[in-house]
Amino acid sequence: KISFSLIPAEDDHITGQDRAAHGLVTMACSDETKLELVGRLLSEPGRFAYGGLCGVTLSLLFLEEEHRQFRMKFIKGLVQWLQLSESVLPVMEVFANGMGGEGTDTFADLLLKEQVLEGSPILITQDLVSFSVKDGEFWIL
Repeated sequence: KISFSLIPAEDDHITGQDRAAHGLVTMACSDETKLELVGRLLSEPGRFAYGGLCGVTLSLLFLEEEHRQFRMKFIKGLVQWLQLSESVLPVMEVFANGMGGEGTDTFADLLLKEQVLEGSPILITQDLVSFSVKDGEFWIL
């Protein structure tokens, strides 16, 4: 069983009470139902917003032309992971190439209103970790 735990870092500025308020977020990789989580449980607009936000973020983090292949491979895999229609792939590629960034506030607002997230947007991060390690591969450069 492999588990990922996301907890606040040990820091003098974080009290025990703050750490308890954040809670412990754990994702068990041995349970297939837990791996399918958030990304696939979001509404279709929520999944589109998730993919779009990731695409725009990829363009900001990996803006150089030598990273283009990585961005395209990542976004194509994410569209499949989110079970979005292949017809949205060209739009997601546009986001991953640096256009459409003005929509990020709308994407974030849509995601925060998703019932599945229930005020815990950290679940998106967990889902991205699941996606990144799903085949025993890590998406690193």
